[in-house]
Amino acid sequence: MASDEDQRNMAIKVVAGLFMSIATVAVMLRCYVRGWIVKAFGWDDSSMVMAMVICPPLIALYLRHTYHHIGLVCNVLWVHDWSRSTWQWTPLV
Repeated sequence: MASDEDQRNMAIKVVAGLFMSIATVAVMLRCYVRGWIVKAFGWDDSSMVMAMVICPPLIALYLRHTYHHIGLVCNVLWVHDWSRSTWQWTPLV
């Protein structure tokens, strides 16, 4: 039987993958409708495309953090894991 930590890591991976795939399909369908059918691709559509460009690196960081025990209560984490996990977000700030 899997531990609680393994179940949380798997839940984070499943939810991240599911939402990324749903968002990708929604943006692709919207771009198709607005670009080829309506022929009125606006600024809001281009901002959605930019958000989809930025989203995969963030999802990759979330999935990488599952290795460093993201999703656990702070008193369960080791100081080494905590500092290593927060260090990876530094380039984004």
